Amino acid sequence: MYWTYGIKKMYKLGASPSPTDNRDFSVRVMPCALPREYKQHIGSNYHQQESTCVAQTLRNIMREAYGTEFGTNFLYGGGRSHTYEGMIPAEAVKFLNTYGMAPARYDPGEKEVMDVIYYYRANRTVLEQKAAPYKGATYARAYTAEQIKAALHSGMYAAACFAISQWKPDRHGVWPCISPVMGYHEMRVFGWELVNGTEYACVQNSWGSSWGKRGECYISWADVLRCNDVLIIKPIEQQTHDAEIRRTLRKGMRDDGNYADVSELQSWLNSKGYNCGTADGVFGSRTKRAVKAMQKANGLTADGIVGPKTWEVIDNAD
Repeated sequence: MYWTYGIKKMYKLGASPSPTDNRDFSVRVMPCALPREYKQHIGSNYHQQESTCVAQTLRNIMREAYGTEFGTNFLYGGGRSHTYEGMIPAEAVKFLNTYGMAPARYDPGEKEVMDVIYYYRANRTVLEQKAAPYKGATYARAYTAEQIKAALHSGMYAAACFAISQWKPDRHGVWPCISPVMGYHEMRVFGWELVNGTEYACVQNSWGSSWGKRGECYISWADVLRCNDVLIIKPIEQQTHDAEIRRTLRKGMRDDGNYADVSELQSWLNSKGYNCGTADGVFGSRTKRAVKAMQKANGLTADGIVGPKTWEVIDNAD
């Protein structure tokens, strides 16, 4: 859907907040001293013509991660569970994780919603091959400003869904996202800065460089977190220091080439008297019983799933 502001300017939204999922990974903040202000490098602004803000935001992040220009049609055509305009950010990132993003030279232009579906079906095999080198990004959901800041400073990237209530920021570049909500919009959060003594998130839009402050704005952390849909994205080979992405662990999972978190959990449980047997890196029935006992002792829902709240108890107990 098109939304207008002024006489000639036309902007499009295109996001629907991602539903919460207890399988979502979380962000662990490592002991660190963050600077007073910080900004990641950002490239030139994209100017979406369709409801592709989610794809444009991920395109922006992938360009920074790989130094390559990417297209949006492969992701917009394949990364949706519906046929109407726009995307659900978590669905798009899962598609990116599985299939990657096709470089712009193989995926040019920006197609509208029905055309892009036919385009994706007709070109899927070729585009999957071209996108394959750029798949495998890990992602997690962030719940606090501290998690977002640590992830950004560590070299990860942040994409957030915003509730939009007006079309441009104020003269200081601050864009309030309050009620009434006119729609939802995905943008990249790339840092933080003080404005008249107040800390704001630095956000890059996809409405061209003439919008806001050269295509950028400041948004309060409360508004960044309002939709509970901030996704932290980390290219799989990247090393980090101020934050790490943590899997949500459950029965049936095990250590693999990228994670040794199951055996670490088992060692911690044993050290605290919640006997789960040998720390073999396999989350079995005995480990689940130990987790449930620990959760019950700490006032958590005893479901045997190690998600953000359980990890928080573990971190604070050390």
